[in-house]
Amino acid sequence: MKALYKIDLHLHYASAVGLFIEDKEKVEWLLKTKPEIYFGEIAGKHSEVFGALDEDDIQMITDDPDELKVIERLELEHGINPFWYPTEEFEFVNEAYEAFKSNL
Repeated sequence: MKALYKIDLHLHYASAVGLFIEDKEKVEWLLKTKPEIYFGEIAGKHSEVFGALDEDDIQMITDDPDELKVIERLELEHGINPFWYPTEEFEFVNEAYEAFKSNL
């Protein structure tokens, strides 16, 4: 089942935010396994943002299917989505999750 999530990374000198729709199971895996994610220069040139996410960084907004359809139809997802970025092994978080699932 999918849900709308808000990510809010509080950096020392900036904030990086986003709204994204993702499977609940994938987000739970991300918060449980805590892979180091390389966000690159999302806070400006030479910022080199990386690290594991905590539960305080990601908040579920809604899992109402009707609301998710409206958000998708109006293309309201924006900002950063942790599943678009590579882990410390330089495979994307989505690929790391798929590898985890295939090893079960």
